[in-house]
Amino acid sequence: MTDLENYRALPPAEKERLGFAKYQEELRQGTHNKDCWLWGARHYRCALERIGNLEHKLKGQT
Repeated sequence: MTDLENYRALPPAEKERLGFAKYQEELRQGTHNKDCWLWGARHYRCALERIGNLEHKLKGQT
């Protein structure tokens, strides 16, 4: 997904708080770890990846 697609998928209040330019700036800052998806909007993409990984694991268990 592109930055714009990720931004559009944010909750409306988060989009209003950040604006796209600020979202891109925050997205490029910081570090990551296995639980960084818990840190908020800057790690929205990380949260989506985490969900995808969990879905994949669940599909493998059925």
